[in-house]
Amino acid sequence: TPLHAGYILEDNLPFILRLLPAAILILAVGLVDDLYSLRPWQKLIGQTAIATLAFSLGLRVTTLAGYEIGGLTSFAVTVFWLLLCTNAFNLIDGMDGLAAGVALFATLTILVMSLLQDDVPLALATAPLAGALLGFLRYNVPPASIFLGDSGSLLVGFLLGSYAIVWSQKCATLLGLTAPVMAFAVPFLDVALAVARRFLRGQPIF
Repeated sequence: TPLHAGYILEDNLPFILRLLPAAILILAVGLVDDLYSLRPWQKLIGQTAIATLAFSLGLRVTTLAGYEIGGLTSFAVTVFWLLLCTNAFNLIDGMDGLAAGVALFATLTILVMSLLQDDVPLALATAPLAGALLGFLRYNVPPASIFLGDSGSLLVGFLLGSYAIVWSQKCATLLGLTAPVMAFAVPFLDVALAVARRFLRGQPIF
């Protein structure tokens, strides 16, 4: 029996392409930072603008702890989530293989869940990222010969945050956001510890 893979791709391509403008822009912000070392507030402004663009393109958190949200609440939660994920993976990119390894685990978690829920568009979006991270890790484990840089870590974090939002849209229960948070536990914990440590030392959070 034919699998009709071409028709499946054609039907779900608009969903995948919808993320493309925002993904290209977040990659550009990271690339400029790698080349010219942007200030933290400049990166934050750029990331916020890109998260706003993603929201306008339909990438929105519509349920929170099982309750439907909309309007400004949905906008605020969506932007905050994307900023958190984007910067969380950027912060843990300080040890060879760590950021890419955690990202691969999170990507495979979302991929498996999307397959279990028969969510073909999300599976088609996450599978290439899983393959890219797996191939990248081959050369990023110690002693590493290639590195993510800000362009790579920001892009991976943004994509995973976006995929988690799509996941939450398909799962209206508390699991919708709990599972992605568990998958991203390591980078989120690192963000919390970094902020707390700098606050206690009286250092600027940025």
